[in-house]
Amino acid sequence: MTAGLRVARTTNLALVIFNLFPGYPLDGGRVLRALIWARTGKLRRATYITSRIGIGFSWLLVALGVWLLVTPPYRWNGFVFVLIGMFLKNAAQSGYDNAVQREVLSGVEVGDLMTRTPISIPEHLPLNRAVDEYFLTNHHVVFPVCTWTGSFVVSCALPP
Repeated sequence: MTAGLRVARTTNLALVIFNLFPGYPLDGGRVLRALIWARTGKLRRATYITSRIGIGFSWLLVALGVWLLVTPPYRWNGFVFVLIGMFLKNAAQSGYDNAVQREVLSGVEVGDLMTRTPISIPEHLPLNRAVDEYFLTNHHVVFPVCTWTGSFVVSCALPP
């Protein structure tokens, strides 16, 4: 077996073992989440547990990376471990945040959140008046712009 094949084999084996760790968002964490969900029937709780395991694992990777950064022959590896740890921490937290968002927004329809009576701004209105009369006095985030005839402006070009 050539040296290149040995490196590829070792790298793939390391990735398989790493990915089987039972912390979300790794595959092992997804399997553990599915098992907890099947047992409890609570997706949010299962995601919470596995994402906390994933966050703990990510901090271990960051700590290992910091230790490797101060160990002379392994500085580059330390930097890589810190990056992987931070990525996993963010992904684990995002996974739990998404589960909470899905649970909170389940059953909510767009019509429940939309504005029934939009407020439009005439296109000839100076910007300072638009800020004073519309932006600061209404809770809306978006204001359609209308022409003199009352049709909506689809796009506009800045004056020269």
